[in-house]
Amino acid sequence: MHQLFDYQKKTVSEFFAKLREGYKNVLIILSCGSGKSTIVSFIVKLCVEQKRRALFIVHKRDLVSQFDDRLFQENGFRAGIILSGKEKPSTNGIYIASRQTLSRRIFPEVDIVFVDEAHN
Repeated sequence: MHQLFDYQKKTVSEFFAKLREGYKNVLIILSCGSGKSTIVSFIVKLCVEQKRRALFIVHKRDLVSQFDDRLFQENGFRAGIILSGKEKPSTNGIYIASRQTLSRRIFPEVDIVFVDEAHN
């Protein structure tokens, strides 16, 4: 398990505080190299521990396997894959999808959705 820096812990805490306040859409903005993927990986680990289902949407094909590798390296589990030609079912309720493939598939039933590079 990757240890979070104090500012990353603060980001996770503020994220969950906003959800508890009833916000449905929470945007995490941090500078390049600040560990946004590590933060999301940590939150996804909490989802698995709490039997919550999560979807991580990326805008490029290569980012699907990159984030899946990060989940495995940092948390010891893999996600289901929603990517044309590389589909893999989820065994833990966690999915990673390319935005393009997901637009042509049935959206999986999940509790939380993360969108990488939301501005794209």
